[in-house]
Amino acid sequence: MSQRLTTRLRHRTRTRTAFRGLAISSALAAVSGSLGGGCASRPTSKVSLRAGMDVSQSQSRAERETLCGLLDEVVSRCLPSGSDLCLWTFDREPRKLFAGPLAKPEELHQVEDELILGPSQSPPRKGRPLPTGTFVAPMLEALLPSIPATNSPQERVGVLLLVDGEDWDRERTHRAATILARRQEIRAIWVAGVLTDGELNFREAVEGSLSPFGDRLIVSGTYDLKQGLEQFEARLKGEK
Repeated sequence: MSQRLTTRLRHRTRTRTAFRGLAISSALAAVSGSLGGGCASRPTSKVSLRAGMDVSQSQSRAERETLCGLLDEVVSRCLPSGSDLCLWTFDREPRKLFAGPLAKPEELHQVEDELILGPSQSPPRKGRPLPTGTFVAPMLEALLPSIPATNSPQERVGVLLLVDGEDWDRERTHRAATILARRQEIRAIWVAGVLTDGELNFREAVEGSLSPFGDRLIVSGTYDLKQGLEQFEARLKGEK
């Protein structure tokens, strides 16, 4: 076995272990099994995914590994083979890492490995400094042009934001969400990994800034990811 492949497998093990640490992997496997597993449980409409992952300094390497494990689970559960996927990372500004059809989750592994091991902040721009922190609005603004304007009931776009809920400009995020929510092709937007403990309880703030999406919005902390994934999958399938 090559060293490169060995490294990849070790990384996949770490990612899956982190995901299981949230105490939901066994439940996800049970749900997948009850649905029949494989392609039979996937949607038949034209489904695509737009995903943004927070890689700001508030996200540790272990947390980013866990989010990559969750992204793999979403792709496996919700996207038919050949579906379009656009993946960004973001902190103060978004960077597109992948765009195109995806045959299987493993095609993302190299991108995810580079994302996990890469820097957690955007490089500074020459001429004017940029504030540090997490800004969700530029991520929403970046994904808007990637949403197909078909008005077709068969077009089902899911938006996945893997973020702890920190956002340094929630007013701008609300304005961006108001514009993005007009696109009826977006059947669900899932914000996963939101901090919900004590003073760092961002759930209500996230729900407020993304309220233009109405009942299409799903917000999950680290303890209810299983329910969030089930809702996201059902809405992409048209079951809700």
